[in-house]
Amino acid sequence: MDVVKQRLQLKSSPYKGVVDCVRRILVEEGIGAFYASYKTTVIMNAPFTAVHFATYEAAKRGLMEVSLDIADDERLVVHATAGAGAGALAAIVTTPLDVVKTQLQCQGVCGCDRFSSSSIGKCC
Repeated sequence: MDVVKQRLQLKSSPYKGVVDCVRRILVEEGIGAFYASYKTTVIMNAPFTAVHFATYEAAKRGLMEVSLDIADDERLVVHATAGAGAGALAAIVTTPLDVVKTQLQCQGVCGCDRFSSSSIGKCC
């Protein structure tokens, strides 16, 4: 579904909707096109999750130490602030891989180059 979502978001998307996109990808490119960026997605999500959770826990702990009066009461502001910081850092770390993933998912559509394989290295 991520491949379909990315292709539908292209500025000059040639697809009329989700069903048209899925059908055309299957007919024109085969089932493998839906998995062109699978390795990249896995490689990207592992560090994103690790950075996000580690940063979230450290930020939450730090925020609770600063506000001793709420140490026993984890308030929404602590979770929201820690979550926003953790998400931002994780996104910064993994954005280059996300660009590669999107390029692999959209290859050959709307002027994007078509790659001979789904290799991360060749896409870079």
